Amino acid sequence: MFSSRLPSQFTLNRYSQLLQQKKEKGELLINLAESNLTQVGLFDDVDRNQILTPLVDFRSLSYQPNPLGLREARVAISEVYYQKKGITIDPEYLVLCASTSEAYSFLFQLLADVGDKILCPAPSYPLFEQIASLSSVVMKPYFLSYEDRWRIH
Repeated sequence: MFSSRLPSQFTLNRYSQLLQQKKEKGELLINLAESNLTQVGLFDDVDRNQILTPLVDFRSLSYQPNPLGLREARVAISEVYYQKKGITIDPEYLVLCASTSEAYSFLFQLLADVGDKILCPAPSYPLFEQIASLSSVVMKPYFLSYEDRWRIH
């Protein structure tokens, strides 16, 4: 039914299995692969009304697509987020994607040809293999072990 680029069976990888076990035990986790902004504490100290204010702006009724992402959003990221960290970035060098997975997919397709092999640390981003498969490239893992910090196995 699906393309041969997809795995024949969908099973959780070791990382996803471990993450699921830790969640079930109620352990405190910092998931660096989380792409849901509402789940990572970015809005904890922001007035919720401030977030909703742009929805009453009549400019939002006009759709003006930009392949890099909405310019106003890129300017805000440059001027608010990065400047707070003491980093200067021209908004024209920022590209906004709908998700981390979409960004990786774009990078795989931009930087690799069909069938190319890409080295990838393991453990890693849990969806790399699936995204790579859909992008027609192959992930070749190199293994990491944790001994006070992540190291090449």
